[in-house]
Amino acid sequence: MRILRRRLELARHARGAWVLCVCAALTVPSLAAWGQTAPSADAGNKAVIAEFSTREQAERRAASLRRQGRPAQVVKVVKPVSLLSVQLGYYKRLVAAESARKSLRRNGIETASVQRTTAGYAVVVGQYLSASAAAREGRRLRALGHRNVRTERFVQMRDSYQVVEISLPESAGSAAGAAPVQGAAANASRKVTYHFTSAKQADAKAAELKREGYKVSRRSRAEILHLKNLQLRVFQQWSDARRIAMRLERRGIPARVINDPIERGYAVSAGAFSSEKDLRRRYEAIRKLGFRSVSVVPVQVSLIRYTVEGTAPAGSVTAKAPSAAAGGEPQVMVFGGTPESFPGYEPGTAGAGEQKFRIGIDQVRLEAGALTRSSQPVDGSDYLFGSFSARWRPSERWEYRLAGRVDGYVQTGTPDYSKAKLDYGDSYVRYRGENVRVTVGTQTVIWGRVDEIPPEDRLSVQDATRFTLDPLQQRRRSTPMLRFERFHGQYKLDAIWVPDFRPAQLPDMRSIWSPVDKTNGRLLGVESSPALAALVENGGFADDKHGQGGFGLRLSHAGRDFDYGLTVQHARRSMPYYQLNEAARTTLLATGNPAAALAAANGPTFVGRHPMSWVLGGDFGFQAHGATWRFEAAYLSDMPATTQDLRMITLKGVDWVGGVEFYPGDANARVNLQLAGHHLFNAPAVFDQTDTYLLNGSMEDVFSYNRWRAKLRFSVGLNKRDVYLNPELAYIGWEPNEFYLGMHYFDGADGTLGGFHKDHSIVVLGWRAHY
Repeated sequence: MRILRRRLELARHARGAWVLCVCAALTVPSLAAWGQTAPSADAGNKAVIAEFSTREQAERRAASLRRQGRPAQVVKVVKPVSLLSVQLGYYKRLVAAESARKSLRRNGIETASVQRTTAGYAVVVGQYLSASAAAREGRRLRALGHRNVRTERFVQMRDSYQVVEISLPESAGSAAGAAPVQGAAANASRKVTYHFTSAKQADAKAAELKREGYKVSRRSRAEILHLKNLQLRVFQQWSDARRIAMRLERRGIPARVINDPIERGYAVSAGAFSSEKDLRRRYEAIRKLGFRSVSVVPVQVSLIRYTVEGTAPAGSVTAKAPSAAAGGEPQVMVFGGTPESFPGYEPGTAGAGEQKFRIGIDQVRLEAGALTRSSQPVDGSDYLFGSFSARWRPSERWEYRLAGRVDGYVQTGTPDYSKAKLDYGDSYVRYRGENVRVTVGTQTVIWGRVDEIPPEDRLSVQDATRFTLDPLQQRRRSTPMLRFERFHGQYKLDAIWVPDFRPAQLPDMRSIWSPVDKTNGRLLGVESSPALAALVENGGFADDKHGQGGFGLRLSHAGRDFDYGLTVQHARRSMPYYQLNEAARTTLLATGNPAAALAAANGPTFVGRHPMSWVLGGDFGFQAHGATWRFEAAYLSDMPATTQDLRMITLKGVDWVGGVEFYPGDANARVNLQLAGHHLFNAPAVFDQTDTYLLNGSMEDVFSYNRWRAKLRFSVGLNKRDVYLNPELAYIGWEPNEFYLGMHYFDGADGTLGGFHKDHSIVVLGWRAHY
C-alpha cells in the first residue's frame, strides 16, 4: 500500500507539471505582450540586446548603451523558467528539518529554508538554472555529511527584463542625422557633448567625432563626489571581516573589506550612496540579516571628468550626428570603471533605526595552556576573560558608555597561583559635532600605522599580563584621558591629554610572564650576571607611577593613493625600567658582595622608572603593485639603559618599522611582513641592546567554506637570535564562537625577549566568542 500511495503521488505531481507547462505555453505570449508596450508604426523596430532577471541589472545595461549613444530601453516580460531545486529530505518531523537547517546555517549556508510537502518536510537549500551549479551544491552538501540530498526540477513563471535597442525607420532618418539637412537647420551648427571618467574612452570618442567631420575639443577637470558609505565596523581580525563580507555577498549585497587606520582594524564596506533612499534601502537589508553594528561613514570619491565636445560646421551635410535617441543631444556621463574612494575622515554616525540603548556581554574567552618543557616546575597556565558594556545614544550628538572587564589567571606547578581582577574598560561621554568629536573618560587609543610594534604608540597603556600571547589590540588597557578630534576634509587633527599616569598592567610576580624572574634572577631585556641574579632573587621591587601621563598631537591625511601622519608627544614610558637602588649599587661596586648590597639598600632594591620623553614621529602608506606599503618611525629623547657599573641613564634613540600587506591571488589569504629597527645614539657600554633588527608579521587564510582559519604570527631577530612563533588553527563556522588550538614558541640568546621565555613555550586550547 505504501508503494501504491507513493506512485499515486508521483502521478499527481507529473500531471500537475504537465498542466503547468500547457498553461504557461498558452499564457506566455499574452503576458509578454502585456509586459511591454507595442511599438508604434513610426517608432521603429526593437532588437533584444540582453535579458536579465532583475530590473536593476537591465537598467544598468540600458544606461551603458545610452551613454554610448545607442537608444535602448527596458521591457518587462513574463516567461516560464525551468529550475532545479536542491533539497534535503524528506523529514517526518518539523524539528528534524529545523535542526538540519540550523546545521547548514552554522556552515555558512544562509539560504536554507524549511518547506512542508505531501511527503514530509524538506529543507530547500537553493534553486538553480544550471544543472552544473545544482550538482556542485549537491556535492558540497554531501561533503558536509548529508546523505539525503535530492534534486527536483520544476517550472516557475518569472519576470524577465529585456534590454532592447530601437531601430528608427527610414522616415526618421533626418532626426537621426542620416539624411541631408534642409532649410534653416542646415545653417545652424550642431554641437554634441560627452562626459567620461576614462581618458581612453574620451580619446576614442574624440577620434570617432573627428572621423565623422566634427570639430572636436577635449578638456578634463578633477571632481570630488561626497557619498555616504555603509560600514560594519570594526573587526580586529581580518579573517572575521572577510567572512562577514562573503556572507553579505552570498545574500546579494556587494561588500569588501577595507583597512581602517583610525580604529586600527578592518571594516566591511557595503556600498556608497548619494541617494538617501538607496542608503536606507541597503541599511534595512543589512539589518534584516541580523547585523547591528552598522554605521554611516561620509566618504569622498575623487575622479577626473573628461569632456569631449564636437561641433559640426554650419550647413555641413557630411558630418553625421552621433548615434543617439532622436531629438536630443547626448549629454551623458560615461563611467570608465569604478572610481577609487578615500575616507573623508569625518565622524561616522549610527545608522537610522540603530538601538539607542544597548547592554550586554562583548567578549568571552576561556583558554587552557600546557608548557611543552617537562623539566620546568610550572606545567600549566590558564586564562579566563570577559568584557561587558552598556551604551546609551540618545541622539546623533551624544553617546554614553560604561564598560568593564574581568581577567582570571591560573598557574599550576611551582609556583602555583590563581588570581581574578576586575578592571574598567572604555567608559566615556562623547559629543559629536559636524566636524568635531570630543571624548572625556577612560579610552584606549593606539596611534601609528603598522602592526604589533608601532613606534608612535607612546600614550597607550600596555597590558603585559600575558606578555605577547595576544594581538596588539588586546595588549592595551584603557586609561583616563581627554581627547579632541577635528575633521576637515581629508585631514584629521587628534589631540590627547592624559592627566594621571597609569603604568603598564603587569602580571603577578609569581607568573611565568612577569618581566621579573625571581626564580632564576633575571630581568626582561637585560643580560644576566651572577651579581644581578642574587639581587633580583632576594631584593624587593617598587614602581614609581606618580605624575601626569603626558599629551600628544597627531595630524593625519588620507588620500586616494598616498596618506601620511605626523605626531609630537610628551609621554611617559608605559613598561617599567628597573633601576638599582643607589646605596645598593655603591656597596656592590665597593665590596662585590650582593648580600651587603641588599643590606645597604634603604627601601626597595629595584624601582620601576617611567621616564618622560619627547616623541617626534611620522608615518606614511601607499598602494602599489597590488599591495599596501607602510613606514613608521619615531625619535625619542629619553630612552633608558643600564651601564656596566649598574647606573640607569637615558639616551636619544629612534624606532622604525617598514612593512607590506598583500593578499596572494586576491583570495582568502592575507600576508603582512614587517622589518623593524631599534637604535640608541652615542651609547656607552650598556647591558641593553643598542641596535636591534627584527623581521615580524602574520599570515592567515580561511578555507573549507570559511569554516576554518589558519594563522601564524612570528618575530625573528636578524642580528641576534630571538625567535617567537605563534601558529593557530581555529574553527570559526559556528558564529559567534571560535574554537582554537595554538602554540607559542620562544627561543633566543641571553638578553632577548625570546631568550628570557625560552623555557615557557606553551600549547593552548581555547574558546572565544565576540558578541
